[in-house]
Amino acid sequence: MAAPKRLAFLVFPRLTLLDLIGAYDALRRVAAMSIDSKVTHRPGGLGTVALMDNKRAIDYLKTWGDERPLASVRSGVLLLGRAGYLKDKRAATHHLTVDLLRPLCREVVTNRRVVDEGEVVTAGGVSSSLDLGLYLVEKYWGADARVRIANQMEYRDYSPV
Repeated sequence: MAAPKRLAFLVFPRLTLLDLIGAYDALRRVAAMSIDSKVTHRPGGLGTVALMDNKRAIDYLKTWGDERPLASVRSGVLLLGRAGYLKDKRAATHHLTVDLLRPLCREVVTNRRVVDEGEVVTAGGVSSSLDLGLYLVEKYWGADARVRIANQMEYRDYSPV
């Protein structure tokens, strides 16, 4: 799988900053380390539920297309589901949004921090944003890059499980 060269982050009112920053920090280090860096990441937060019925936001997400990698953490996963990206896929989300996610995907996974369904990768609770970022680094740039970045971050508890 070719490594993405661009990253996009959907930022909206009332997002949870750690959902954004946890993954962003690991992924931005790819560029800083001159590792070839097209992944889009949707953080979660209290504003996510309001965006689920926002036609403009969902239509924008649909423009991303099925062939580009997508990643989301926590309740941001609901937006990927509403845009149709989780049909016939498994997904993780925050424990308080499991019931909202059920009709939008094949299976809600509650026993893993990160769930990889090919071009769509999802993560559970807010702290799993760090694991999601490191998981994406390893997926696209290799285990050595993930280890180097985790060491820079002094993050010793990486676990996609």
